[in-house]
Amino acid sequence: MSGWRARDPRAKALFALIVSFAVAVAPGGRALILLPVAAWLVMSCGWSRGRLWGVARAVAVLWVLSFAANAFLIPGDRLGPDGLGWLRPSREGMSAGFAHGARLAVLAAVSAWVAATTGALDLASSLEWSVRGRPRLRRAAHEALLPVVLALRLIPHFIQEAGRLLEVDRLRRGPRRGLAGVRRVARLGPLWIATVIDRAEMLALGLTLRGYRPDAVRGFARTFGWGVLDWGLVGAAAGIAVFLGAG
Repeated sequence: MSGWRARDPRAKALFALIVSFAVAVAPGGRALILLPVAAWLVMSCGWSRGRLWGVARAVAVLWVLSFAANAFLIPGDRLGPDGLGWLRPSREGMSAGFAHGARLAVLAAVSAWVAATTGALDLASSLEWSVRGRPRLRRAAHEALLPVVLALRLIPHFIQEAGRLLEVDRLRRGPRRGLAGVRRVARLGPLWIATVIDRAEMLALGLTLRGYRPDAVRGFARTFGWGVLDWGLVGAAAGIAVFLGAG
């Protein structure tokens, strides 16, 4: 559902925070009721079937690991022959493992939904937009968010540079397995660090040439405002929190 991307980033982030906190502190069994909602959120975020299947498998693995860990490690009424000893799951552990698995599934689904529909740069801009009328808060928010924004913009370039260095190394002859392969990759480290430093210097030079000043009034490429659906999203999160807390 592409409509999620049109919603205000702050509303989606607040929804995820409220629901995640409520699920984390609520009784585990209550999370089972939210599984259909969590599944609908993930299915409506616009992912392909392959990616949805990958998320489903990851959640299933988390659920199985949580169930097994709780079933065998939590003491209680053990099930099975006495000769198996600690390999017998406890009734209390199985119940807790099933509930904790449901909690993990809901948390993973909500996190995947907000990550798929909310850009980190849009969220940072919307947070700074919220305090634009208060100089001290605006400057504090700008100073806190600027490193995050720069990192998000530069990390893809750093990964691309690392990929290029590995492609060049593949053209060279020599052993690539075991310790020899590790050494070959390690030799690329200084060159990659030099590339990172060069990109950082170019960025600093670009900011200087553009007359960047942290205390200057920042312009925004877009405005942010909450609509009826945004308030409805936050209201739904509050309702879910009250429902879970009532249990």
